[in-house]
Amino acid sequence: MISYKAIVKYMMSGQVKYMLSSLALGIGLSLISGYSLILTKRLVDEFVDARGIADLAFILLAILLIKLLQVALQHTNMYVEQLVSNKTTQRLNTLLADYVRPKTITAIETPAYRNEIGYLRNAIQTFSRLIPSLSSISNQLLLLGTYSVVIFNFNKMVVFVLLATLLPTFFFENKRSKLTEKFSQSTIQLQRESGSVYDVLITPDYQKEVLLFQTKTFLYNKWLKSSNELIQTTLRFKLKEVKARMLMSSIGPIRYVLIQFFLIASFIKGALSIGEYVSIGVAVTALEASMNSIVINVGVLKQASLIKNKLKDFLAHYQFSRNEEQPKIGSIESISLVDLNFSYPARKELTLEAINLDISLGEIIVIAGSNGSGKSTLGKVILGLHEVGENSLLYNGIDSARLNRESIYNNMSAVNQDYIKYPFSLKENVAFGPVEEAELRRRYGGPSFDLLPEVDYDARLGNEFMGSQQLSGGQWQRIAIARALYANRPFLVLDEATASLDPQAEISLLNHIIHQRKGLTTILITHQLYMGQYADKIVFMDKGKIGGIGTHEELYRSVPEYKLMFDEKMSEGAVPA
Repeated sequence: MISYKAIVKYMMSGQVKYMLSSLALGIGLSLISGYSLILTKRLVDEFVDARGIADLAFILLAILLIKLLQVALQHTNMYVEQLVSNKTTQRLNTLLADYVRPKTITAIETPAYRNEIGYLRNAIQTFSRLIPSLSSISNQLLLLGTYSVVIFNFNKMVVFVLLATLLPTFFFENKRSKLTEKFSQSTIQLQRESGSVYDVLITPDYQKEVLLFQTKTFLYNKWLKSSNELIQTTLRFKLKEVKARMLMSSIGPIRYVLIQFFLIASFIKGALSIGEYVSIGVAVTALEASMNSIVINVGVLKQASLIKNKLKDFLAHYQFSRNEEQPKIGSIESISLVDLNFSYPARKELTLEAINLDISLGEIIVIAGSNGSGKSTLGKVILGLHEVGENSLLYNGIDSARLNRESIYNNMSAVNQDYIKYPFSLKENVAFGPVEEAELRRRYGGPSFDLLPEVDYDARLGNEFMGSQQLSGGQWQRIAIARALYANRPFLVLDEATASLDPQAEISLLNHIIHQRKGLTTILITHQLYMGQYADKIVFMDKGKIGGIGTHEELYRSVPEYKLMFDEKMSEGAVPA
């Protein structure tokens, strides 16, 4: 399991030179700031003593150079901190992407997961400030030490007042950090709801229905409602924070009066000159700024610690594992489902119930049934994508829970109903890597089963980016099929994979796939019962259960629900005679 120490070590890797640069800049700033105070004292004292204009001009010129150097160092340090923050953000995103490796999709296809991953992605921006905050704290401590020494030499009580009155701010920032993280977690769903409706309102993908069904007003009002709820929730939280900050800020005037009292008393006693009084006033102001900066950055460290705990809980809950210790399976020869029950995390009722099914390598199987009968879920279970009960899903007779998941997936390929339209080139959409155009054309460009559209193979597809080439739904589906075939796995699940093709093209393509995959297992999930003609056996699903297994003739004779559905399809003309 990932540790906080490992996260920090990963973030710091390769950034030590930037941190050392920031530290060096901080040391430089503290030295010239101390010297600036000395020059300020000299300027005021010599002005009071009516020294010559040449002396005053020389001191002013020195102060000008010092101030310009301060500005240069401050902005250089800001640049270095921004650079570190950007690199840290990238490394944290890399870390999250690397560790988020779900074994199955069961737990992550939930609103809870979407909320938590959304929170963590937002939290990365806070966490990315960890290293800059550590750097800033070290730099501000150097300045604080410089100013404290200067002030302490003239009036010890001023330093005591500063420290005593800033302590409550530390406790406040610690409490505020906890409340802020709690608020962020509690409002992430509201943020997602508001954002998702707004996306529907303005993004191109939804506009055809927005225009056709004239839903602009409905969507606008729905977004406005969720947006207002988020604003009101945020304002209530911020109002509490503002009240607390006003109370904390009231300490400032008290601190100012106390410090002025001790400084004026020292001046009256003759312990301070005018120059010393002015320079100490400047030092006090700078010291307050440094201490406030330290307090704020300590709050960032506290937030980072809270986020770290959330990240650890997230990874533990979803059982992400970078290196599974389970034994790997080689070539899968058989799949068995034994009294398998399955339900989605957010549902109480079973989606699949008492499923018993044996699949052997080389079989052609059609899983048929009406919408909502559990066909697609069964397909995903067969692929190993869902968590199921012990000894209910076996590969080569071995419980799936005892096997390395990646080795299972190395045997599987699929075209799901919700296949992805990647905004990549045609080559990348099919092969996810380098491949020769001639090889793709040879494998998937036959005259009767052409899966590849006539586009530039290196051009980006889709309509999200400039220069992209848009495709039809049927073309995208062909590419998804080519992708599944390119993987060349022993088990292939096609879930309504040819729904966007015309009937003749569909039959031609299925014949080609079955011919090319001889000796391998192809599972067709469909509500089109005529596909049963390709199958060694048909698995008929009915309300989450297997209503029957057999050939078309056997099911037509023995399963009334199958007969009824087939006859209805025949009357609709959906089943070729």
